[in-house]
Amino acid sequence: MGRLKLHETSGVLVAAATSPAQFLYALSASHVNNNLPILSSSLGISLSTASWIINVELIVVVITATMTGKLCDRFGTSLVMSLGTAVFAVFNLLFLFGAAETSLLVVLILRFLASAGLGLMLPASTPLAVQLVKKGKLNVAIAIMSIMVPFGFILSSLIAGYVAQYGSWRYMFAIVGGLSLLYLGGQLLVLPYKESARRRVQIDFLGVIILSVGLTLFIVGLTSFAQQLLPWWGSALLLVASVGVLAFFAFYNIRLSRAKVFPLTVFNRPTVVIEVMIFMINVLGYSERFLMPYIFMVLLKLPPGRAGILISITGCSTFAFAPLASFLFVRVTTRRLQFMLHALYLVFVLLNILNLQLVQSAVFYTVITFVTIGLTTASTIISTNYNFSAVPPAFQNTVGVLNQLVTNAGHSVGVTLAVLVNNLSTDPGQELTFNSATITVAASGVVAVAVVATSLLLSLFQFERGRWGYSERQSARTKTFDENLLGDHEVLEVEQFGQEKDQEPAFTYRGLLL
Repeated sequence: MGRLKLHETSGVLVAAATSPAQFLYALSASHVNNNLPILSSSLGISLSTASWIINVELIVVVITATMTGKLCDRFGTSLVMSLGTAVFAVFNLLFLFGAAETSLLVVLILRFLASAGLGLMLPASTPLAVQLVKKGKLNVAIAIMSIMVPFGFILSSLIAGYVAQYGSWRYMFAIVGGLSLLYLGGQLLVLPYKESARRRVQIDFLGVIILSVGLTLFIVGLTSFAQQLLPWWGSALLLVASVGVLAFFAFYNIRLSRAKVFPLTVFNRPTVVIEVMIFMINVLGYSERFLMPYIFMVLLKLPPGRAGILISITGCSTFAFAPLASFLFVRVTTRRLQFMLHALYLVFVLLNILNLQLVQSAVFYTVITFVTIGLTTASTIISTNYNFSAVPPAFQNTVGVLNQLVTNAGHSVGVTLAVLVNNLSTDPGQELTFNSATITVAASGVVAVAVVATSLLLSLFQFERGRWGYSERQSARTKTFDENLLGDHEVLEVEQFGQEKDQEPAFTYRGLLL
């Protein structure tokens, strides 16, 4: 087949080259969740302590991702992605050594290093797809890439328990590492490593450290709230500290940094609005996924095997909704699509509430959840397409990093929301009740209302001309970047898009209002 070419590759081939990164991420995260009780027993630790095997991946991916965009600009996206895949593969394979069976320290070290590779591989995958895909085929690539995440979760749900039961939980890490090694071999054969790199790009390591500390405090604070690892006031202090550190990072990035972690010109109004939407969509999705096993097994009294099958069925909604999202994206404006999808989501939230209060049927719950997960998946695909279509090529790596950061933040907030609302709605000693589950589902409906309201703030772009809901008047009022550049190959190429300048244009808050 030969090397893939920039801007000349079909959507299917681009997805084949980049979507395994999404699959490996899902497989890695899910098998640890599924086998956590077995891990805690093998290591001789409590479940709350074992949960840090999960949390370390979330934190390290965020920290590494803050540098990934600049590294991609400096060395090329293909090279950074392959480096991340290699690191991820090697340190997952090292779980085969017997020392990992009984040593929490060894497990955390290997998980930490493997997650650093994931933090390079995952944020680079979507920008690489954007760079490779031919005009008009990005929606196909994004749809296939989005399918791979639930596919990884489904596969892990089906095999992780059996592998741990008849072999060892360490073998799932080895399977992930072996698949990653195969994926690396494929990358070495087809990726275009000779793509031009912006060699004058610098990395502000002080800015990266400040941002990483702020994000780590935020995730640890939320995790402590959700899992009650600290007294409530301790978790609150961590969250307050995270806000302070992130506020200082914003000041540092705007006023003091000479090699900004996030170029200020990226933060125009359309980008800010869509990133807020991606964050809220992930809050919805992860809150719902976290609660689902408990509803099936605790409230509806299903055995684990049957519950696993029904959870897998709900995950299959992606295979139905991803092609639909890809089809609709090129025919309806994003603003109208997001409004309709989340208005429909609210209808199914109401149906879910009625089911939990009156019918209490596992079949109805499966059907309702099938649709709601499908709707959030479709919304994510549409948001990603919209985001990358309206970004000049020089900012694609930065946007890929932003998407990863807001996705991880949405993950943490979604799980915390589900746990906190449920805990506040139950009596001491109770795990879950139909009333607490109903209130938790209603809380996700409140977030959906916020998404519907935010969708009205989305801008219309010139590349959406001809789609249902397009208005020339509204499109004319949209200003994206100072140069009025639009992506999706309608871009007027500017040399390095300002990267050759000694200093970026001064940031003004007026730019957010244009």
